[in-house]
Amino acid sequence: INKTKNEVNDVTIRNEYTTINAIIRHGFRKGETPIQRFEVEEIKITDHARRDTFTPEEYIEFYKSMRSWVKESYDSHERYYRSLIRDFILIKSNTFLRFGELMQLKWNMVKILDHRGHKIIQLNLPKEICKNRKSREVIARGGRYFDRIKEYSESHFDKDNFVFCKLNENERVSNSLMYKYWTQILKFSNFDKKKKILTYYSLRHFGITSRLYAQVPIYEVAKLAGTNVQFIEQHYEHLDMNKLRDSALKTFDIDKDGFVVR
Repeated sequence: INKTKNEVNDVTIRNEYTTINAIIRHGFRKGETPIQRFEVEEIKITDHARRDTFTPEEYIEFYKSMRSWVKESYDSHERYYRSLIRDFILIKSNTFLRFGELMQLKWNMVKILDHRGHKIIQLNLPKEICKNRKSREVIARGGRYFDRIKEYSESHFDKDNFVFCKLNENERVSNSLMYKYWTQILKFSNFDKKKKILTYYSLRHFGITSRLYAQVPIYEVAKLAGTNVQFIEQHYEHLDMNKLRDSALKTFDIDKDGFVVR
């Protein structure tokens, strides 16, 4: 069911209550408020919200369209940002980091390793940038995307810089710019006309789904995603188990420019 921007899921409201109570508890412990918690009527979630994502076929179509989108940049400034957004999308799909985690990623958190002819990445995420405030290590394919970023942003490459940095500035790209380009690329690729609400989160969802279809153990997927097994089981229980078994016979690989099933 499509929702308007004024409609909010119950799970979102419940999560907001949880955040508010965490802040109140912190203030109470510090002696800054006499209130210990904010009491509200319990919201029970019986049907976990499912966000739209790409099918493997749609994702291939989507990332291939990004090639033309980058090539059609009207100047070097525009080409830099379109290239950066493309690599952000490809990295997010392979690592399924949350938007905020990837935006805060710095070069000193990134290691590019050679493994069996592939360039893989090892990301050491400090707890300060993780949603659950727990540090984690993520190992995934996609090292060549980081190498590519270094090539076109060499003028301000430094280990203490953000990976997704403004052109010729040691400052992180703004969220508003990221969303502007996301809207632009959806329109360019005609994905804005599909009966789906596709967001940056859809890339994380796609990455998790792809690993499950590839028969990666749920525990490992949860660990890489920075969540728990219960969350994976609740939000991905709709996956067709017959399709999972069939997919176990396929090889999931990445070609020159993105994540591909073949």
